[in-house]
Amino acid sequence: MIHPSFPVAGILLFILMTGALITDLRTHKIYNKWTFPFMLIGLILNIFYPSRPQILDFPFDPQSIPGALQGFLFSMEGAALGLFLMYLPFHFNVFGGGDVKLLMAAGSLLGPDFAFWNFLFLLAFGALLSLYLMLRRGIFSERMQNAWQELYYKNFGARTLEQTPDKGKALYGIAIFMGAAAAWIKLNWTPLTAFLKSFSG
Repeated sequence: MIHPSFPVAGILLFILMTGALITDLRTHKIYNKWTFPFMLIGLILNIFYPSRPQILDFPFDPQSIPGALQGFLFSMEGAALGLFLMYLPFHFNVFGGGDVKLLMAAGSLLGPDFAFWNFLFLLAFGALLSLYLMLRRGIFSERMQNAWQELYYKNFGARTLEQTPDKGKALYGIAIFMGAAAAWIKLNWTPLTAFLKSFSG
């Protein structure tokens, strides 16, 4: 189980992702005033309901660490891993800053395991969404050419590429939302089924 109070964390995650998805669809932006409070909420939640990290494990016995500190580290490692995983995609203009901070907020709520799986599912859903939009709008070859040119000039030259119309950009808030749902179900499948069975007697 990724979190001892996973229904609460799951509800907070749903609110976070739904709000970000709505603003992304409306304005193509995910605002700091939405993501930053959830980073703080995640930190506070994990301090009061500490859970041991699973990917970035302690190099010593975690039982020797006070519970509140365990929760603090769990939340901070989740946010830090989200930042680390999103750095290269952000550097190459695949994701925007709002996308990065959204994954950091999710990691703060649910820790490094969740940030890791959210990122993997995000890449999968994002790739499928981008491919669908590019093929539908007939700009696949144009986008591939621009991507290779940008990669080349970022590493080997100082030339600035001309910006092309953004008619093929995927709304990655959708991909992050879908990735978060998939990651939460994957990591909480066993406690989720047990939780649902408790209502059926």
